[in-house]
Amino acid sequence: MKDRRIQIGIILLFIFFIAISSIYNLRKESQTVNVSIEYKEKTIAEISRIRDQVVAIRGLNITKNIDVRFVDKEWAIRNWAPRSTDVPEELKLRELFYKTTFLIDWNQSIVSLSQEWVGLFVAASSGYTLYINIDYFNPDSQYSRNVLAHELTHIMQYEHFRVNWPSCTDARNALATLVEGDAGLVQRLYCSHTKECEPSEPWSIDYNNLYLSFSAFPYIYG
Repeated sequence: MKDRRIQIGIILLFIFFIAISSIYNLRKESQTVNVSIEYKEKTIAEISRIRDQVVAIRGLNITKNIDVRFVDKEWAIRNWAPRSTDVPEELKLRELFYKTTFLIDWNQSIVSLSQEWVGLFVAASSGYTLYINIDYFNPDSQYSRNVLAHELTHIMQYEHFRVNWPSCTDARNALATLVEGDAGLVQRLYCSHTKECEPSEPWSIDYNNLYLSFSAFPYIYG
């Protein structure tokens, strides 16, 4: 289950901040969740330490402060997942396409699938903001360090290689593949150099969940 959460955690940024945000107005509450001082300090210390190591590995700096926000599963679903009462027309059409091409069953919905996946993320980044899911993130664990190395690389990419995302699906997937390939490589180098974690297994096509595999294209081929 931990390995699954690592994979889910590092693909959520693409699935929800790129795929769904392009057609859905994401809600972002300013109020997040409260955590203990010990948990907060330990997590921020780990982020700072791993940030320095990722900077050394990638050879690029992160010059601005990272805004660390602590959230939980319910907050993530409430803010990032589409709501069944307010589904954009394009998302409805996408669901119809997936059903007619047998990527999902007729009794499934993209809304419920998205809510399940959003609720499983470990950490995610958007710009200079790093979200930590307190339901899964353990600052003392190897898999959390693994995820942090990946997300900190995304923040580095945001600073140095900011581009406008294409509107075409194929072009967007191609660019996302480059982005995720870079973050995945740095993540693996971090684990191999520091010996503080085990690199995640390469993502492969899951024929029992073709919708997830389709969404994870950049991670499979990146």
